Amino acid sequence: MRTPIQSKRPRMSPAIRRREEHLRSVPLMKENRISLSGRVSLYLMLGIFCLLALRNLAAGKVIQPKGLFIVAAGFVLFAISKFRIITRKKLINLGTKQMNESGANLYRVGYWLMGLGVLIIFLG
Repeated sequence: MRTPIQSKRPRMSPAIRRREEHLRSVPLMKENRISLSGRVSLYLMLGIFCLLALRNLAAGKVIQPKGLFIVAAGFVLFAISKFRIITRKKLINLGTKQMNESGANLYRVGYWLMGLGVLIIFLG
């Protein structure tokens, strides 16, 4: 016996029902996943920037010393995320496996800021 709410819903074919169930099971956003072309582009740009920074470093040029503040901000975020793990009496840890989500995000952003700061220092 159907309830009044169920009787108002149109009937679906089994194929449409399976498709709807599949769409409900797939997450809408796949966080921290970059497509293959995006990864290749990022790695190429990062490689080019690193080569340019190394060239300036070898020549003894520091184009933007203010980039050190970005490196320092990144290090502070990195240190905060590591300090949270150390307070749990886990002195040695690598990566984000033992961190909660916010700590892992601080860790990643800290590394990105440190890398960005180094590139800004030597690229300008």
